[in-house]
Amino acid sequence: MHDALESVRALHKECGTAPLSPENRLLDIQSELGELAKEVLKATRYGAVPFRPTDAFREEYGDVLYALLTLAEETDTDPAAALASVLGKYRARFARKGGIGSGNEPQNHGGTP
Repeated sequence: MHDALESVRALHKECGTAPLSPENRLLDIQSELGELAKEVLKATRYGAVPFRPTDAFREEYGDVLYALLTLAEETDTDPAAALASVLGKYRARFARKGGIGSGNEPQNHGGTP
């Protein structure tokens, strides 16, 4: 993850990009997530066929990841430390509740936290 963040920093330095406020960066992330969701819908023909990642999906995924890493850079957040912390939280929740979801019912441990 450190290498990915360093690549983002290098691009920003190379291009002279100005940081956004966290609220504006989050709007950008939301927009990119919408584009990623659109690619899932297109790839599944709106749920008619099973999902298989396409090149367009992978590109949009990269846009989301770039935006998240940029938010980390702009807010002085260590993404590896944040991920390690949340994985610990999910492991503890799974040990307590049998699922990693935040709801009261046990969740499928392969699902979204």
